[in-house]
Amino acid sequence: MSVRAYGRATDTHDTWVAKTSHGLLNYIIPVTPNGYCYECTIPGVSGTYEPVWPTTPGLTVSDGDEFQENPITWICRTLLWPNPLIVELDTEGFGGYPLKDIWVRNADEENTDFIVYGSYDGTNWRQIDELATPQGDRDNRHKGLQNAYRFIRVTVESDFASEIEIVAGSN
Repeated sequence: MSVRAYGRATDTHDTWVAKTSHGLLNYIIPVTPNGYCYECTIPGVSGTYEPVWPTTPGLTVSDGDEFQENPITWICRTLLWPNPLIVELDTEGFGGYPLKDIWVRNADEENTDFIVYGSYDGTNWRQIDELATPQGDRDNRHKGLQNAYRFIRVTVESDFASEIEIVAGSN
């Protein structure tokens, strides 16, 4: 038997598309990313042509065709990336299962470091390992990580989509 904790952080903003309906609080990024995202403050349908996006947070832009009844109003926001991702596992009630595997994935093509922490009380954390994302066709599973901590935390600071799975158990 085993217990698992899983977390995934993704850039969930859609890219702007012509003639598309958007609701209040929808977020998009421009076709050519500019480091900002845009929040829909007045719902409607996007225009035929992409608007000129402001790059100052708080400024707005109207998105719609001339004489369109329901153009969208977008407000410029700081881009919300999936940074950081933190996944924790508490083995209490499961017989104090030992840490078995940690699976990591990151969309960055460079090495990304995942930091592993352990804690006896869930408050005081100690770094116990550092894992790098595998390159090429290597397995993204880190095996045989031994420790006696009840709580395990894995974190990653990355501007790219990441996944972490922690498995503790006997098999």
